[in-house]
Amino acid sequence: MEDNEGGEKKTRLTCLPAPFVRRKGREEVALERPAQRIKYTRLKSGTSRDLDGRAQLDRWTLQNLRLELVYSRGLLPQILLPTCRVRNMNPASLVSRFPQELIDMVVSSNKTETATLRSCALVCRAFLRSSQTHIFSHIDLNWIPSESNSCQRLQQILQESPHLRPYAQSLKVVGDASVTADGPGPSVSSLIAVLSMLYGLTSFTLDARDRDFQWMDMVKELRMAICGLCQRSSLVKLGLLHLGKFAHLDEFASLVASPQLSEIALEYIELPPVTGADTVAYSKPPLTKGVFHLEGSTLRDVIRWLVESDLSHLRTLLTFWAPEITCDVQQLLNSSSGNLKEMRLIMNHLPLSYTLNLALPHSTTLCDMGLGVATTIQDLNTVIAWMAELLQPPQCPSSLTEIVLNIGLIGGMDAFFSLPRAEWTPLARTLSAEQFPLLRTFKLIIDPGGPGFDDQMKVIIDDAKMGLGELAVRGAFKYGTKFIDTRASV
Repeated sequence: MEDNEGGEKKTRLTCLPAPFVRRKGREEVALERPAQRIKYTRLKSGTSRDLDGRAQLDRWTLQNLRLELVYSRGLLPQILLPTCRVRNMNPASLVSRFPQELIDMVVSSNKTETATLRSCALVCRAFLRSSQTHIFSHIDLNWIPSESNSCQRLQQILQESPHLRPYAQSLKVVGDASVTADGPGPSVSSLIAVLSMLYGLTSFTLDARDRDFQWMDMVKELRMAICGLCQRSSLVKLGLLHLGKFAHLDEFASLVASPQLSEIALEYIELPPVTGADTVAYSKPPLTKGVFHLEGSTLRDVIRWLVESDLSHLRTLLTFWAPEITCDVQQLLNSSSGNLKEMRLIMNHLPLSYTLNLALPHSTTLCDMGLGVATTIQDLNTVIAWMAELLQPPQCPSSLTEIVLNIGLIGGMDAFFSLPRAEWTPLARTLSAEQFPLLRTFKLIIDPGGPGFDDQMKVIIDDAKMGLGELAVRGAFKYGTKFIDTRASV
């Protein structure tokens, strides 16, 4: 006990968990009784503020912190653990709690830093639940069957602490190509158990990260467990990446069967050809975002499934495109034009003799447009002219505020030394202020395909600056020499 200037006795409560034992840079939190105001001092800036308890707090640095709570006698908290030391005070006599809303704000401000959240969980019981909620809300599981410790450890944690299971909202499993049909081993059994315990998932991503991986070679029990998870009505985001070949269409239909599915990413999967005998019934989810890095007949079949679904809510669309499926892509664009706001079209290689027969959707809501093409140095001017024609109104809506052009150059080092001068005049005429009055940003991203081409890239960029001078004057012209990452994500 200690006397203050008014004669009122105060008790100083000092919490000293292991991560918070440094005396320098001490942060003091005080609650004054009649005004119920909070005073705190930031560790780095050294400035202090008085905030209403309901106000939004800035981010606190909680690592390496000695936390001292100073209360009047009648406002002492009941939030003690054995790691806390109380001076001249019996914990049983504590009658009031530290405001839980303030604790939740402190923890939430560090929700992306797992190490800090773990430290928060050690402070006291009031910090524990909020910290665990954020720690387990997003789980990234690197699942390698030959090194299954992480999966088995997660299974053990969920079995010993079942109250953690509903905290999990997002699960990303990064697998390995060595998963075969040899039979369910300990690692497979652990993953199946984990999938069954995380019943509240709203987002699930399965990424094999290997072009040699084949879904049809995966252990049957695991395939069934994944299909069962994806059919849950709570699932709204789904990513299936690098899963290779499917033997049966009904398994793919099971993976996309959630009735509430709103975001989907499909990357490098291969479906079996559809025959007249196939009677697979696909769900029709209300998609708002679709990312499709698919090729050939698989992309065609997926597009046909999407066109039969409800695309009136689709806001974001990113898809590969090849000349042989132009009709299907055109049908997809027309079906999704109602509320589409962002669109990306990626083509691996534009044939030199290709004749444009694709029109962008006539949508007044479309504001962000991206085109990606891989081409040779010799065909660069052809690609520029093709992009200018595609963006030419009325084929392209004038509501665009941002346009991104990704050009990946191929052909080796010898091709760069015979670099032709790029002709940007057709594109400059298309992107005039009269055609696109709302355009604020035009990004030109050129990927040389490897290091050592700085001088050649500088020539291309300088030509673009000169040819697109009006955009530069308007402050809309941006450029770079790194191909934008368009990998699927949900």
